[in-house]
Amino acid sequence: MVIISTLRSPLPSLAHFIVNSPKSAQITRHFTTFRAMQYPNSTKTSVAAEAIEVQNVPDLSIQEIDRISEQTLQRYTSTSLKREGKGVSIVWFRNDLRILDNEVLFRAWVSSEAVLPVYCVDPRLFYKTYYFSFPKTGALRIQFLMECLVDLKRNLRKRGLDLLIKQGKPEDVLPSLAKEYGAHTVYAQKETCSEELKIERLVTRNLHRAQKQSCEEISNKPNTFVKLELIWSGTMYHIDDLPFNCSSLPDVYTQFRKSVESKSMVRSCIKIPINMGPPPENIKDWGSVPDFTELGLQQPKVNKGMVFIGGESAALSRVHEYFWKKDLLKIYKETRNGMIGPDYSTKVSPWLASGSISPRFIYDEVKKYETERLANNSTYWVLFELIWRDYFRFLSIKQGNSLFHAGGPRELAVNWSQDHTLFNAWRDGRTGYPLIDASMKELMTTGFMSNRGRQIVCSFLVRDMGIDWRMGAEWFETCLLDYDPCSNYGNWTYGAGVGNDPREDRYFSIPKQAETYDPDGEFVSYWLPELQSVPAEKQNFPGSSYIKPIVPLKYGSSNRSCSRKTREVTTSRRPAGGESKWKNLGGKRRF
Repeated sequence: MVIISTLRSPLPSLAHFIVNSPKSAQITRHFTTFRAMQYPNSTKTSVAAEAIEVQNVPDLSIQEIDRISEQTLQRYTSTSLKREGKGVSIVWFRNDLRILDNEVLFRAWVSSEAVLPVYCVDPRLFYKTYYFSFPKTGALRIQFLMECLVDLKRNLRKRGLDLLIKQGKPEDVLPSLAKEYGAHTVYAQKETCSEELKIERLVTRNLHRAQKQSCEEISNKPNTFVKLELIWSGTMYHIDDLPFNCSSLPDVYTQFRKSVESKSMVRSCIKIPINMGPPPENIKDWGSVPDFTELGLQQPKVNKGMVFIGGESAALSRVHEYFWKKDLLKIYKETRNGMIGPDYSTKVSPWLASGSISPRFIYDEVKKYETERLANNSTYWVLFELIWRDYFRFLSIKQGNSLFHAGGPRELAVNWSQDHTLFNAWRDGRTGYPLIDASMKELMTTGFMSNRGRQIVCSFLVRDMGIDWRMGAEWFETCLLDYDPCSNYGNWTYGAGVGNDPREDRYFSIPKQAETYDPDGEFVSYWLPELQSVPAEKQNFPGSSYIKPIVPLKYGSSNRSCSRKTREVTTSRRPAGGESKWKNLGGKRRF
């Protein structure tokens, strides 16, 4: 077996390396130093599975990542694009931290003579979750986000711009900048969930207030408001191209999928101009990516499992690595239910969640692969998963805040338990069921969990423990690198039986899942070293050699040979045709 084995070095502060020099070469040099120290090249050795330490995703050198990123961006660069506008426009970066196929950035460039890209480090990122007061954003996702900003800042510098980083609420920062630089429009990606929609309303209100005050101060100045122009982005299928309004969106995924596949087209990626500059004049301080000390957080250290490198450059490189270099796309459907290692699935969900990569770009790459190499069920299945992701985004418009309620969109009255002792055992990986505990420890350590693991831990929490599904959803919100509200809460409502799922009582038998997906105990023994002394065939079923189970299972037993009844229960709840209703719980479905 060939295993990646490397240790991650302690990280210096990000701010130490983000030096605000007018020289692009200096930015590049500091960025490269940061990357080199944070992500040492993986070394591959033939060792036992327990020797795995850190597996970088993508597993490429800094030089390879930069080369692949630049070559990809060049493919989408056009020399014939023309600007049509005047004045200054602002790009408010939200969950679209990329250059390639960024319609927000392109529209701002076309409509102005100067573009001001802005990212607001919103203090609400560090608030508590709504019901159970977990941290809204865990340290691992904060680190990933900061890496995305480092990369975006660098890539903008290469193309004649920069990224102005401000700490503060967008509704305070953006009106002030619009007034200072005389911007006519703030361009931003349109969001769909209530917290994000509220911020959009506040930005619009404060832009109008700031402009009105400015007009009153200068009596002869025309009373024209700065616009907030929200642009749909981030889905494979554009909202305007759907064959129905979101208010009449089908309640069953299969109906949605068949409809868009037959009646809608995926739009082409937006081209990139050679030079996106200039920015407005007289910007003395572009700001720097904050370090953990500034944010009042402790620097996370991942010394086991997968480490995802943040940023568009890494995202584009991961697609290249998985599709083209390792040629794994052709077997995706067969391997996607794996649980250990970086290559059983595409692993692009963290970059999709941050907007570091466009789903339309992935669509383009799949179609290119099908033309140049092979088209089969695996290549189609990547698009199938992206349609799931689209579906949850559109469904969040239709369902509104019911997505976050205990009874879900169906408004069911369920007597959920909120037993914190039981929940904490689940959260900390102390349930007494190795497959559950290993999955939860992977989540806490790396910010990622396999699709299969997400299905199992959700089923166990709500079916076997009877715990309020919102506790699980909010803990996933804290931990997941690939968190976004639409997929996270949409999937948890399905898992809890309160979503638009015709099969309400979906149950995953732990014995059956362990036998099928971790038959040799490789996954559980990796995350639970105390099981390494137990014979392989007993590692998922260690009996008295492990923690006593905290609750009995609803179906089946923890013996090695699960009952026939359990097998039938599990099998009967599998959707026909292999179309799993367990979309990548909390993230972007199996990527």
